[in-house]
Amino acid sequence: MQLLLKTQQFLAKNRQMITTLFITFELAVIIGWFLIYFTALTDYPSVVGIIFKYGKKLGEISLILYCLTLIPGIISRLQWLPSLTRPIGSSIMIYRRHIGILMFLLAFVHMTFTTFLPYYALFEFNPPGFPPFATHQVASLITMALLFPMWLTSNDYSQKKLGKWWKRLHRLTYLAMFGIFGHVALQTSKWAVVIGVFVLLEAISWFVYWRREAAKKAAVI
Repeated sequence: MQLLLKTQQFLAKNRQMITTLFITFELAVIIGWFLIYFTALTDYPSVVGIIFKYGKKLGEISLILYCLTLIPGIISRLQWLPSLTRPIGSSIMIYRRHIGILMFLLAFVHMTFTTFLPYYALFEFNPPGFPPFATHQVASLITMALLFPMWLTSNDYSQKKLGKWWKRLHRLTYLAMFGIFGHVALQTSKWAVVIGVFVLLEAISWFVYWRREAAKKAAVI
């Protein structure tokens, strides 16, 4: 318990430094993507293996970051073991926006390295062999389309300008969650279990929340 509290205090106290680190990582991902992607376009056959391998790894990291963004909401709705879970939720909440931004960027790199580059190579070097997208790739494209407006509006300016619509827009994360589950499940990936657990926790947390709110209203009446 003391360790959780000390960690929470450290994260809150060093918010500016840690935020700077997040921004640095985000910029590094963008710059790295440009350098690798456009270099790979010129000589893709020789780098296809390593590009695809690291693209898969970045997808796994992106999935972990996405799950982290869900934890504060789940904890807030469940209200189970608050002395243990609240420090965890509040610690993640401080940086949830940047976790989400980094998650989207890594997911984008994952998609380009494992889908767009291979398809470009097929089209460029073997046009007759250009196949349609696989079902799990379609799921990823739909998911990225859902995540894009959330990534684009993950800033104070958009939150202020959109008002109540900002929160409504960011509820697209629940649709994206099912898209991510479909993407990994269709590949029979072990990560389907991880995101599946979070889908279940989301459902349970909302059920608990709605029951609690209904009980409050009944008590008032």
